[in-house]
Amino acid sequence: MSSIRQNVQLGLADPDAPDAQRVLLFRLLVANAHEVRTRMDRLLAESGLTTQQAMLLQVLQGQEEPPTLTQFAALLGMSHQNLKQIAAVLVRKDSWRSARTLPMRACDVCT
Repeated sequence: MSSIRQNVQLGLADPDAPDAQRVLLFRLLVANAHEVRTRMDRLLAESGLTTQQAMLLQVLQGQEEPPTLTQFAALLGMSHQNLKQIAAVLVRKDSWRSARTLPMRACDVCT
């Protein structure tokens, strides 16, 4: 049995019970998502971007009109505050210019 499977089964009295199967699936999804994000962060390290920053820029480039922070947060399924933090880092890095887009006014991000 793989170490990931052993780890996600920790604390489950009966891993074959229906509720345990749902918990196991959830844990496996979270573990896989973490692994994908870690690998993407490594691949993006040379660019100076994190996975979340790259995702934000990629989604933004596909927008016809620059969304507001509230619209963009809803589109990405994240909180307004989380988006604002990621965007503020990108503004400091000047990544908006390198992506040839300025989706939001800097004052919207930094205030």
